[in-house]
Amino acid sequence: LTTTSPVAVFYKQKTDGQVLYTAARNGKLTSFMAADYSRPHRHHFFEIMMVQSGIVVNDAGGRPIVYQAGEGCLMNRQLIHQEHLRDGSRVVFIDLDPDFLITLLAEETAESTGGIFQFLLNNLNDRKNWQRSYLDYVPVIPVENRPVQIVLDALQQECSTRKIGAPYFQAGLTLRLLALLQNPNAFTLHRVDLDATKEEHLANMVQRLIESHYGIITREEIAEALHYNAEYLNRLFKQRHGVTLLAYAKSVRLQKAKQLLVITNFSITEVSEKLGFSSGEYFYRYFKNASGISPQQYRQLNKRSDT
Repeated sequence: LTTTSPVAVFYKQKTDGQVLYTAARNGKLTSFMAADYSRPHRHHFFEIMMVQSGIVVNDAGGRPIVYQAGEGCLMNRQLIHQEHLRDGSRVVFIDLDPDFLITLLAEETAESTGGIFQFLLNNLNDRKNWQRSYLDYVPVIPVENRPVQIVLDALQQECSTRKIGAPYFQAGLTLRLLALLQNPNAFTLHRVDLDATKEEHLANMVQRLIESHYGIITREEIAEALHYNAEYLNRLFKQRHGVTLLAYAKSVRLQKAKQLLVITNFSITEVSEKLGFSSGEYFYRYFKNASGISPQQYRQLNKRSDT
């Protein structure tokens, strides 16, 4: 697939087997309803996908990954893939022309140090060990990322207008979006290597699944999601990461609690509820036993001055 614009924004929304397609590009906004069209394809541009509601399965190289609201990926050029939307899902795609990105990143060398910028630069420079891979990202904390949504809305508006200065706004908003997606306080990035062994890929999928559920997931739920035996997955994960599934899930849950305490102004009860604890008292004991101090003390010691 190709695009005739430096940057374009597409939305797909599936309801009762039908899909509403909306495109913002070349100064126009168009939409139509049609049957769900999903076939393996590839394109010459880079594509950011973000699920806004529901569930979308992205299958690249025969290795499907399930994405929920707030999650997504940055697809590399020329990788054969296809997306499957489940009913009630809405997803946005941002298509980025390589020449547009070359100019954009050349002017932002001081900012081009994070994971997404480096991924793009490695591929634009045709470093072959990066060409059979893509990035995916999951939210660090279970909270809607309003800054990302604001940038997406503004980018759609600028791609669908012919007003003077629109290309400059498109460039600035694209840079802003890339920076937001690689912010470690907002998203965790994973590199998906299509040439990885089956065991490496499976261990990475287990790790991603635990992180995308903020540690609130059992061995049985992991096994059911990946269609593997729970004991086999536990042995494989421990062999590669040095800890059991349960131990890793607990560490992720504790880390998410710490991030919520520092990044947000949620009450202790709200933090407890966000992470699925049965009560505030249980969360208090859990946190203090694991970290040695209470949630309130941790917040006081680590709270950012700008929150």
